[in-house]
Amino acid sequence: ELNQSLVVHLPAADRLPDGFEVMRLADALAVPSLWLRPWMSPSQSILDNLNLAFASDGLLVRVGRNTRIATPLLVHARRNLAGTMAHDRGVIVLEDGASLTVLEVQDHAGSGECLGTSRLNISLGEGAHLRHVRVCTNATGTIHVQEDSVELARDAQYELVTLAKGGQLHRSQFNVSLSGERASCK
Repeated sequence: ELNQSLVVHLPAADRLPDGFEVMRLADALAVPSLWLRPWMSPSQSILDNLNLAFASDGLLVRVGRNTRIATPLLVHARRNLAGTMAHDRGVIVLEDGASLTVLEVQDHAGSGECLGTSRLNISLGEGAHLRHVRVCTNATGTIHVQEDSVELARDAQYELVTLAKGGQLHRSQFNVSLSGERASCK
């Protein structure tokens, strides 16, 4: 458990391959990292900048070159947002030839109006493959905006299935860059 609102289920620790890293956003921000800088800089998007300014939680995942993670990574974010704002930010980097499946569950509970933003930056190296399933359940007065930025190198594959229900408004925005030949986004 990373904190009270974000739970990550990993395969058994003795089975984690070298090159598979998972850390909380707060821990990563405490140690200056050059690799993190591109995803933590202001952009042209107002909602992205709002998220960047107030992000209090999130997850960073890196899968090293030619590392294949067979067991899905389960990320469960549970938030009680009644009358508040909540912003989370994540980064998933799969290096050349890496593969991973992520099952993401976002539970936005509570009553009353609230605002939540989520930003996920994904970078897939040559031949990398990411399967991503996202399930969002929103309380009645919730306004939630999800913004994903995906960059795919040559032969990289990204597959996403999103299921969302409830809330006053749920919006998903995608910015996809197919920067290499035969890159695929579904």
